[in-house]
Amino acid sequence: SLVPWGMRKVTVTRSDATRRFFYIDGGYAEIGQNTLRILAGQAERGEEIDYRQAQAERDQAEKRILDQESGKWDIDKVRAALQRAKSRLETYDQAGKGSN
Repeated sequence: SLVPWGMRKVTVTRSDATRRFFYIDGGYAEIGQNTLRILAGQAERGEEIDYRQAQAERDQAEKRILDQESGKWDIDKVRAALQRAKSRLETYDQAGKGSN
């Protein structure tokens, strides 16, 4: 069955025990016996994430949250952008520590 798949970090462990880390944003997942198939809106391998860009996006979102009283920003969108940036950074960090 297909289920909506939001913003997530995914770890794939291969049969040889190597692990790959992915950041997935949107799409659907199909869950079967011992399988997970993801139809992603956006997918990035951890080691391919642009770390500086993700840091800049995180910093910008944090500044906008501090400035929320100005009313310039849709705070729900800013929070989602912050979560997305943090998840991408965490995925990058995991890939550097755990992939072969």
